[in-house]
Amino acid sequence: MQGNYSCRCADGHLYCFTRAGIDRIVLKHIQIASIDEEKLKRAWEAARKHQIQFSFQCDTHAAHVEIPLSNREGEIAMSALSMRDTARNLFIKFQAYVNRYTYRLESKLEFSPKNVPDYGNNLINFDAASLFWHMEQIRIYLEEKYGISIEMEESQIDEIELNTTFPLEYPFPTYRRPLLVFEGGFPYMKKVSEHKYFPDTETVAGGVTHLVVKIYNKSAQMGSVPDCGLEGGEVLDVTQGRRRGRNREKDQPGKHDLMRVEYTLQKEKVAEYFPKDELPGLKIVNLKDKYVREAFKKLTETYFFHPADQWERKSIKYAMSLVRSYCKNKRGAWQKDLILKLFDEELLQDQVMILHVSTILDGMTQVLGPEDKNRNLSRKRKAMKTAAADTVLGECHDDEKFKEILQNLHAVCNA
Repeated sequence: MQGNYSCRCADGHLYCFTRAGIDRIVLKHIQIASIDEEKLKRAWEAARKHQIQFSFQCDTHAAHVEIPLSNREGEIAMSALSMRDTARNLFIKFQAYVNRYTYRLESKLEFSPKNVPDYGNNLINFDAASLFWHMEQIRIYLEEKYGISIEMEESQIDEIELNTTFPLEYPFPTYRRPLLVFEGGFPYMKKVSEHKYFPDTETVAGGVTHLVVKIYNKSAQMGSVPDCGLEGGEVLDVTQGRRRGRNREKDQPGKHDLMRVEYTLQKEKVAEYFPKDELPGLKIVNLKDKYVREAFKKLTETYFFHPADQWERKSIKYAMSLVRSYCKNKRGAWQKDLILKLFDEELLQDQVMILHVSTILDGMTQVLGPEDKNRNLSRKRKAMKTAAADTVLGECHDDEKFKEILQNLHAVCNA
C-alpha cells in the first residue's frame, strides 16, 4: 500500500513513518563539561529504588562508588561511569584510561525514538531536525536529573540504524515466500536467527561484519499499533488490527500489518554509506536528511533492488528449463509433475525458485512460441493453471506481494 502514512503520537500530531529515517544511534567522543557530584549521588540513590541502572568503577574502590569522573589533574580519578535510563531509552558510558604519560577518555551515548516524550512509541523515526532537537533534550535531561553536563559538538556517529515502515495489503505471515526471496538475495550475508532479535515475531535477517539487514513485522514487535492516517484524508486504523476496505483474499475486513525494513551500520560501514566529503569525520552536527536518504537508497539498491532483478531473471530462465524438460520428455498431464519437481527443488536448495504460476506460463510462451505447431498452447496453459490452482503458486498472490514490497521501497527511496 503505497503512500505517505502517518502516526498520531502522544503530542496529538501526525508524524510520517513511511520515510527513510534514523532509529537507534550511538555517538562517540561525547565531552564532559562538568558534573554536579551531589546531584549525581542523589540520582544514584534514587535509581536503586526505581528503574535506572547505574554502574560505577573507581580506581580506589571495587564497585558501587558514587563519585563522578574527573580530569587527569583531579584528585579523584574514576575509571568508568555507565548509566542506562530506561524511562528515556538512553545509555551513556564514559571510560577513562590513565597512565603516567597519557589520559584518554572514551565516551558513548546511545538513544532512539522509543520513549521520546512527543512520540510515545518507536514507530516514528528521526529526521535530522528531530534528531538534533532530541539531542538537546537529552543534554538538558542529563544535566537537570543527573548533574552531568555534556557537549556533543565534536561527537561522531559510531553506529546508526536506518529504517522505514509501511502498511501491507495482506497479513504479514502470508509474505513468507516473498521474504525468502530477499533473504536468498542478500549478497554475502550470513543468515541470522530471528530469535536473536525479536522473539515471537516474523523476521528475516542477514548480516556481515558491521552491517545487519532486517525485515520484520513491526505490528507484532510493537504489540499494539497507534492510529495511522494517509496524508490527504484517507484514514487507516491499525489500532485494532483492522483496515477499512476490502480484504483481497476473503473480501472481508482483514488484519492490517506493518512491515519494517531496517539497516544497522557500525564503524567503517557508516563511513562506506555516508559521504566522506560532506560529512567529515562523521560529525553528527553536519548530518543532513539527504545523507540519510542517499545512504538508505544505496543500501536498498544493494540488498533489495539488484538481488530482485537478478532473481527475476533466474526465475524465468528456471521456468523455461522446466518447461523444455517436461514438454519434451513427458506425455499426458505433465503439469503436476513439473510443480512437484519445483517444490522438491525449493526444499532441496532452501530457496524460492518461482513465486507464481504466471512465471511458468511466461516460460511456456517463450519455449513453445505464441502457438506451438499443434496449436494446443492454450490447452497446456489451462492445464498448468488448473494444476497450480490449489498450491501456493496459484492462490497466495506471492508475485503481487513481492512487487508490493519493492514498490513501497521504491516509493521511499524516491520521496
